[in-house]
Amino acid sequence: MNLPTEEEKIKLSWHLVKRDGVTKNEIYEVMERVPELRMDAWMELNRLGVDKNDLRFVIDRVEELRKEAWNKFKKMTPASYELKNILENVPELRKEAWKLFLKARPTKIELREIVRYVPELRKKAWRKLKWQDLEPDDMFYILKFVDSLEQEAWKKFKKLKPTTNEIFKILKNIPRLHIQAWEEYLRVMISNDELIKVMTEIKELRKEAWRVFITLHPSKSELIMVMKKVPELKNDAWLIFWGGNPSNEEMRTVIKTIPELRGEAWLHMIRQGIGNKDLCFVIKDIKELRREAWEYLKKQDPTGSELDYVIKFAPEYKKEALKMLEKVVKNKKRDDIMDRINKFNY
Repeated sequence: MNLPTEEEKIKLSWHLVKRDGVTKNEIYEVMERVPELRMDAWMELNRLGVDKNDLRFVIDRVEELRKEAWNKFKKMTPASYELKNILENVPELRKEAWKLFLKARPTKIELREIVRYVPELRKKAWRKLKWQDLEPDDMFYILKFVDSLEQEAWKKFKKLKPTTNEIFKILKNIPRLHIQAWEEYLRVMISNDELIKVMTEIKELRKEAWRVFITLHPSKSELIMVMKKVPELKNDAWLIFWGGNPSNEEMRTVIKTIPELRGEAWLHMIRQGIGNKDLCFVIKDIKELRREAWEYLKKQDPTGSELDYVIKFAPEYKKEALKMLEKVVKNKKRDDIMDRINKFNY
């Protein structure tokens, strides 16, 4: 014995639920899945009282009842968003729905979506959209999603006097417009920060942005930002930064924020001149600069505790540091004796 199909189950249950009181969701299921009960379900839906949501369901899903449902629907003064759904999904009703859509005063967002999703109505919707109170973001939407209107939309975009952030949005999201958007960006650009943003987020324009950036005499902090955020340009930025004779404080910023340049920054600082405490740190933690730091430390009269530090952390210089430590101890003893004599004489 064959088990009943899903459709047969719905048929069997239809008369029972109809007798006991059927819900609209049950009617929807019958109308969509059991063609031979469709008219019966439609009559039942009308008996319960149809609203716009019911009619939109029928228009969208039940082709044989579409015209009848549409005639009821358009008498209910549908809103523009309800008509937009029909324009997008029911081609046979577009001509009539478009007239009602315009009377319903669609928003610019609704018009934008018709331009995007309904090629048949694109030119008409575009003409209507251009009369709206537009902003650059409206044109960004058209530029991103409707290639065929690119030229017109770009002209309109420029007339709306976009900010650098609005142009940047196009640079980042619409690669096919890089050339004209970059020209516009440079025309209205006001800060190196914005060029750093391009270098950081738009790989295709990174080198071009760098070429412009270095002509604008970037500050040390801006160069550090490039070194930190754009690894590809780190070495180029470092050469310019280093050539500008940075202070030790600026070098310390590099050391803290860009680990890969720590060694070069410390070397620069050592040769510029730093205190014994920093030299001891380099001797302990930066093996490749240990020799350089030790040579400078020796010239700066290290204390006994500083020499102890070298002995502990740089065994290769232990012998030399011990000899220096002996002299320091002897000198200290002599100084202590002289202090006592001076106090006694006093």
